[in-house]
Parts: sequence; structure tokens; C-alpha cells
Amino acid sequence: MLRIFKWLGLLLVAVVVIALTLPWVPAWKDELGSGPYKAWTKANVVTLDLGAEDGGFLFDEAFYAKRLILMGEIHGMADPHALDLALIKHLHATTGLRWLMAELDFAQSTLVNFYLLTGDETYIEPIFEAWAAEDAQWASREYFEKLRGLREFNASVPDGEGVLVFGVDRVQDRAVALDVLKEYAEAQEQAASAVATDGVIPDWPGTLAPAYAPDAEKSARIGALSAALAAVEDLPTAARDKGFVHLLRNLIALDEGATRYEAILANIAAMSAVFEIGDDEPLYGFWGFFHAIRAPVNEGARPLALRLNEEGPFAGAVGTIGFIYTGAESMMPSKMLPGPMAGEGKYTVIPFSQDFPYLYYQRGIYDLKAAAGDARASLIRLSGEGSPYANSARLSSATGLMTAMGEIDIAPSDPPAFDYVILSQGSPALTAYIGETEKN
Repeated sequence: MLRIFKWLGLLLVAVVVIALTLPWVPAWKDELGSGPYKAWTKANVVTLDLGAEDGGFLFDEAFYAKRLILMGEIHGMADPHALDLALIKHLHATTGLRWLMAELDFAQSTLVNFYLLTGDETYIEPIFEAWAAEDAQWASREYFEKLRGLREFNASVPDGEGVLVFGVDRVQDRAVALDVLKEYAEAQEQAASAVATDGVIPDWPGTLAPAYAPDAEKSARIGALSAALAAVEDLPTAARDKGFVHLLRNLIALDEGATRYEAILANIAAMSAVFEIGDDEPLYGFWGFFHAIRAPVNEGARPLALRLNEEGPFAGAVGTIGFIYTGAESMMPSKMLPGPMAGEGKYTVIPFSQDFPYLYYQRGIYDLKAAAGDARASLIRLSGEGSPYANSARLSSATGLMTAMGEIDIAPSDPPAFDYVILSQGSPALTAYIGETEKN
């Protein structure tokens, strides 16, 4: 009997040892082959400064020549927003950046531009209020302050040289979009009145009334929006307001069930062909991490950067930057977390680090850490002649328990999925936006 207990004890010890050591196996494997990667990252690292006007960004010449640059961040951390604003300023100075291709819908970007031009925060408050009502991570003080910073920057440069926003996302909030549509309808009426036309100018408020009704059925909304669009298209080209037409098409697409990427790609095409933005000038966009991956993901998913780099107005000219984190904290919607992890409020701050094998280990992250040292944020180049990251599985997958919440397995590619990565170390969490409604 004692012998049985002895063997059971040894078996239990063996199970515990295996459980404790198994998660470290990927890290040990990476370390065995780390030589070329550590040599490359140490030779291609730039320390960033969150307190500097332009963040201390420095890219290779070929990257500056890209027509579209996308930076992808995992939502929840504060430092990416500070670096986003710094990168906008840097690209404005180095490439003449004037337009942001934003992960906003067209109506939201219209309101943001009104704010950037006037400084009136009542234009952007409805956007943040809507996000806060959905417990969205982008309803943060850091995002709001970033827009204030962009407004201040625009005020510091000569008139006509500031940075504006073009939103290409699918309609995110119908109520906000319909409020903006009323403004565009007025602009459309003025445009039609200013141009000699045969016939009577349509009654836009009357035509659109069914779309504004709170209890309107989808068919009624589509009918009203389509009638307004047909009336506009009957006018001479010079009498059409492009914003009115574009927002009508977006609202119709929403009600007809267009997928998010169908809407985004159509809006990017319109941005270039209709609004003539980006044809002969650089564009930059700050998006969620997935969208900025320039390679297939999870055996077939095609992120935005990959699609745009393969065809369309930016084919072969999309540059990418990705974020990787250590020692960070993340503001997560409590409703998205498992019960034991969720706090009592709308949001819960949780630790987030991609270098912890038990929870989340980004393959190859220790190469980046060796190059970055203790720096709060470091820019590390992955692409370029002789890069070991070309067609490499390094930085392409993760292990650990938290990967079950959303795994991203990136296919090796040449050039790599990201031209650069930013290693962010010790970023605080976002802080929830509190608007006038919640204050009162």
C-alpha cells in the first residue's frame, strides 16, 4: 500500500512539474533560435519618447514613401493614443500628411472635422456618449484628449495645412448618422439652389421623414433613403452635395445588411474616386490590431491592410505598424470578461502582458525586449533587406490561457505582416469617458 502511495505521489509531482514547465517550452524554443532576430532588432530599434512633440519616430526612407500607413493597436491601453497623435505630427512634418483614414463612420468623421475646425466640443460629445452607452473601449478620456491635441496642433499650423479625418467604417450609430444627415440635407438644398436646374428642388425633409421615424421598419427606411438618393442623382452633377450622397449610400448599405468590410472597402474607393483624397497624397490610419495585419490570419481571414495592399488605389503601397505590450494594464468592458475577472462597474482594469507564458506569450517577444531594454516605448523595424522576419513565423502566434479569448495566428509573409512594431512597456489602462450625461 505504501508503495502505491509513493508512486501516486511521484506521479502527482510529475504532473505538477509538467504543468509548470510546459508553458515555457515555446519560449525556450524561441531562445534557441534567437540569434539572428536579436542581432536584427538591436540594429533596428529606435527609442520613442511619449513626451516629445513627434514621439521621436524615425522610419526608413521606403516606409515614408508608402501611400497609406496603418498602425494597429490592441484596445484598452493608454500609451497608443499618445503615440498616435505624435505619429500624426511626425508624418505631417515629414510627408505632408493632411488626411486620416479613420476607423470611424462618415457621419462621425464629419462631426470630428467640425470640431477640429471650430473647437466646439458639442460636435464630438454625441459620439463619445454613444460609445459610452455601449461600454466601448474607445469611449475613453485618452481618445477625447487626443482629439483636443489634434485641434491644438491644427491651430498651430498655417490655415489650410491642418489634418482632417475621413471615416470609412460602416455606420456605427444610426441616430448620430441621421442627425448628421439633416445637416447634409441642408447643404444639399443650398447646393441645388445655387445651380440653375429644371424643375422643382425636392423636399428633402419630407422625403426622408420615414427614415427619421423612431419606430420605422427597415423597408420604410430603405424606401425613404433610396428615394432621396434617386432625387439627388436626377440633379445636375454640380448641384449634388457629395457628403449627402455618400451618407445616404452608407445608411442604405447598413439597412441592406452590407458586411463591415464591404462597407469599408466601398467607402475607401469613394474616398479616392469621389472625394479625391489619397490619390496623390499620403494617408494614415489608427486601427484595431487585426485590421493592420498585412498577411492572412487564422488560415484564411484577410485583414484590411492585406486587401488594400493587394488591389485598389493603394496596391503595393501599404505600410504597417503593430503594437506589442508588456507590463501594461487594459480597460476592458466588464461584460466581455469571465465572471471571476469582471468588476462591478462598466469597465474592469486588468493586467495585460504578452510575455507571460502561462497567460499570454507572443512568440519571439523576448527578442524585442532585449533590443528595447527598459524603454517605455520602442520602434523596431521588421522589414528590409536581410531581415530574418521575412517569411518567418516569429511574432506570428501566441500561446497561453488568454489566447482562448481571441487567437490571432498570422501567416509568414515577405515582406512581414508589419514593417515595424512598437514594444510598449508599462502602459496604463485607458480611463472611461464621462460625459455631461454621466456627470449629471
